[in-house]
Amino acid sequence: MMHFDDAHLWSIYIGVAGERMKECADWGRSRGMRVFQLKFDGIKTQERLEHYLMDQFEYPYPAKGLDAAADLMSDLEWIGSDAGYLFIATGVHGGILAVRLYVSLLPQIADRFRSGGVPFLATVDGNDESVVSTPQECYREFLAYEARGFSRDTHPVEFFDLGRIPGGIGGAGGAV
Repeated sequence: MMHFDDAHLWSIYIGVAGERMKECADWGRSRGMRVFQLKFDGIKTQERLEHYLMDQFEYPYPAKGLDAAADLMSDLEWIGSDAGYLFIATGVHGGILAVRLYVSLLPQIADRFRSGGVPFLATVDGNDESVVSTPQECYREFLAYEARGFSRDTHPVEFFDLGRIPGGIGGAGGAV
């Protein structure tokens, strides 16, 4: 049975496949978390991604653009869950722009929930190189931004590449 470590309640897990996805959802529900099961099969464009996220998260008002999506998805006060949120994404194939854009939002969303003390976990079934490298690219961008003397609200968020970690959750990861 897969479980998450309480020390990593603001993390992104890449390469979660098969039965592990169901175990993640069961674990989140058992803790009272609001679980969102997102299916990305067939979503190829940014516009379609924006509409899909708006439908899935039932935004309280119309929003356009990925910055607006990140803002709304990192708040969710209209849904409410003191126990936190778990985003489970399937159908993730990194070569598709929309999927890379979704994955690139996750560090910012996780950090905002962490700032508010609300647990947030995200799992992604894809583990091809472009999915794995997307959070790493976000982190490099964050470091470069800070190195130029700018302050950013985002702080490093842990990620775990389960496709490359024997035994799964709790193995080696990195910061994004």
